[in-house]
Amino acid sequence: MSGHALPSRPRPVLGLSLAAQYVSGGSRPRALVLPAAPDAVRATRLWGLQQARAICDEALVPNTRDKQTVAREELDDWLQEYGDGATLHNCTPDDLLVYMTSHWLVNHKAKSDKTAEVGPAAVKSVLSLLSGVFTRINRIGAYEPPTGSGNPCISPEVKDFRRGYERLSGRGGYLVTAAVPLTQDKMLELCSYLFSRCAATTGIVRLLVLRDLTSCQYMWATSTRGKDAAKLTRNDFVDPSNPRLPFTGFPLPLPNPPAAYTGPCELCVAEVVTKTYQSGRAPPVKVPCNPDPRLDFVGTLAILDAASSSPNVDPSCAITDKLFKKSAPSRRGMINESISSSAFAARLRMHLMLAQLYAGEAPHSFRRGSLQHAAAGGADQAALLAKGQIRSVTTLALYLDPGWHQGRSVRRRL
Repeated sequence: MSGHALPSRPRPVLGLSLAAQYVSGGSRPRALVLPAAPDAVRATRLWGLQQARAICDEALVPNTRDKQTVAREELDDWLQEYGDGATLHNCTPDDLLVYMTSHWLVNHKAKSDKTAEVGPAAVKSVLSLLSGVFTRINRIGAYEPPTGSGNPCISPEVKDFRRGYERLSGRGGYLVTAAVPLTQDKMLELCSYLFSRCAATTGIVRLLVLRDLTSCQYMWATSTRGKDAAKLTRNDFVDPSNPRLPFTGFPLPLPNPPAAYTGPCELCVAEVVTKTYQSGRAPPVKVPCNPDPRLDFVGTLAILDAASSSPNVDPSCAITDKLFKKSAPSRRGMINESISSSAFAARLRMHLMLAQLYAGEAPHSFRRGSLQHAAAGGADQAALLAKGQIRSVTTLALYLDPGWHQGRSVRRRL
């Protein structure tokens, strides 16, 4: 056989790819149906595609993947009915803009006011999701009109649409602004109020107030985003002396003032998956004990932990995983799910209003206020970036801008 090339082994053409599976079957892994008498090569390829697809799906966090699926299915359904033959594989920027104006904007309204138009952030979000959809079916790069290739979301027309919608929204009274920063004085007043509520209530009501108080203290101490704080679990705590090891100090000893606290002098949190760190754990953040009980996350967490398993509340309230659990619909117990960011925002607003402290604050107010307070106390740029787990100096500057929230405007219609 020397001097002669061996005949190449024929490779079966299956007509099946990861992109084709994504379009036809959604973004979640699904079982592939093998032929009744599978050829070994075909069966191996089908199995390999299924495994590869399951791995590829982990490139996106579940929430983003689910949102992409919803956005893709809605656009796909519209194209089938009104697309004049266009599909996800060949639709143009014009097709996309007709979809946005004749369908999406008509059928989607603002969350805060179901009669009002969506804000520019919602338009930006859905176009970003659709851009990801097109990328996953290999429509990559800027759209090229002569060939019809590329991502239709990456085009001058769609870019102008986004900017134009934002400008029109501004003329209608919609203004995108930052959260009102929470000052330390107001933080102390809020925590004093919540402690007084704990003293005046019992059972599940007291436990819910303790949950809210502990989460407020955590966000203030760490500058963590509200959504990341809400999903905190025991697994996120690591050994302060060696963050590679899990923390084994639960349950924490209860504080017994005026005696010195017998528990750890600090806790260390390395949260699994945050907005900034999508893979693995975020960098460890140490939370020391605070001599002021109003700011002492460690001591209040110990009280919350003990109260969650007391005989005065339903056994479902006991903290075994999620720290800030969702209350059950019956309000008699809890569900082992993290409280949603919207539910916590509503609880925070209620507490601030009852304490006569409310001035537009939201969960993100803790992050802005905590960073600004640390900066006023002399923390340098490196310390502030680490405290907020912020990668961009430009982003940090926005958080530290004391007037970024000024000129806040409520949505109004002409």
